[in-house]
Amino acid sequence: MKTIKEMTGELNLKYSELASKIILSAGLFLLLVFSSYLMLMTVSFVVAQIFSGVFAVMMSFLLMLFVYSLVFVFHYGFIILLLRLERKMSASLGYLFLGFKHKRISTLVCLFTVFLVVCIAVSSIPLFLSIDFSTQESMMQIFKDMLKLTLVLKLVAAIFFLCFLIFFFPCVFVWSVVYDNSDITGMKAVSKSARMLKGHFFNFLLFELNVNKTSIFVLLGIELIKDFFSFVVKKDLGMFFNYILSFVNFICVILLFTKGSFGIPFYYNMLYGQNNQQ
Repeated sequence: MKTIKEMTGELNLKYSELASKIILSAGLFLLLVFSSYLMLMTVSFVVAQIFSGVFAVMMSFLLMLFVYSLVFVFHYGFIILLLRLERKMSASLGYLFLGFKHKRISTLVCLFTVFLVVCIAVSSIPLFLSIDFSTQESMMQIFKDMLKLTLVLKLVAAIFFLCFLIFFFPCVFVWSVVYDNSDITGMKAVSKSARMLKGHFFNFLLFELNVNKTSIFVLLGIELIKDFFSFVVKKDLGMFFNYILSFVNFICVILLFTKGSFGIPFYYNMLYGQNNQQ
């Protein structure tokens, strides 16, 4: 087994060679996700105008489940595209839609959709405890205390990240497992992914952190600067500095997402080759 430093160096080298293709694929994937979310908001608004009461809420909820399912279908194609790029195989942007062809992922898509709904529900608890949703006026009260609102939103984000990690980390190699094993579906794929990760949990986690350490430190630094000026100095950074920080933040998020995503098939291929040798 290679050291984390060696794996990081190898991944950075491959990433630099494939950066344009990876970023383009990630951009299209995020565009598809954003379009799905926009569709959800638009149709939910129309449903709320046409119908009322419990029926409108149920329709919006079912639509939300459908959109979440679409996101996972696109994510399957995105990971397989990266997997093929890492293996130096031909891979076009059309692979992003591969999930519509491989029907065997349907059970996993439903399972992951339920997981995501649970993550959102649990992480939303601080919001319901902090905001009075009985009237519109009471809901607006939270915006008068920006310090409280910021702390609540950061707590929500932290809880969501923790829940997401608990539910989805054991399934990190599921899409690759399904793609390489046409006879495996559902919980068998989850089980195989968890077995591959067994004994490598902290190694994989440290590998991903090491690959993305620069982006993580910069993002944390930006948040600390914003918090310092907002809560300590009680002063705004100014339009120019906010623009610069937003631009740097955007670049770091793109690098974090693309490198972190590419790290999944990279590590999987290393374990897959190791298991085949054994």
